[in-house]
Amino acid sequence: MIVLALGGYLATRTGDYLDSYDVSGTDSALSTNALRTDRGGSAFSAPDPRSPIGYPVAAFTVMFRPLPFEAHNSESIAASIEGLALLALCVASWRRLLTIPRRLRSEPYLTLAVSYVLMFFFAFGTIANFGILSRERSMALPFIFVLLSAPAAPAARARPRPERSERPVRRAGRLR
Repeated sequence: MIVLALGGYLATRTGDYLDSYDVSGTDSALSTNALRTDRGGSAFSAPDPRSPIGYPVAAFTVMFRPLPFEAHNSESIAASIEGLALLALCVASWRRLLTIPRRLRSEPYLTLAVSYVLMFFFAFGTIANFGILSRERSMALPFIFVLLSAPAAPAARARPRPERSERPVRRAGRLR
């Protein structure tokens, strides 16, 4: 309970910091980030990761876009193939991904990977250029692969069998 309260407080403070960090004197850092990156041939309209609807859209954008129909040169075609391959891995690993929420308390490395990926989606969701996103995505890929390769079910802990000499011996209805 204390960890959840602390996490909520830190998330609020981080959001306040990002909104109050004033680069140009008029806007928040996230808005300024979107304005500075929407140039060039790979520019698009970035979603707002601060809204409940915009966060999943930003997560999809950060991990899987540009899609093949959005690609217009060889570099963006290569990035779209990478995004499609990652999407195929996510679809193939759906059972593994469904088991992750209940395993967060018992497996700290999964907790680290999920936390990093969720913060990465928030921080890079405002970037409005596919070229920048495809380069920055490489920072999250190790953690994405950790999540995709987690076993579908946690390994059952087998109780150690007692040694032969420790087992009670039953002879003629009596224990020795």
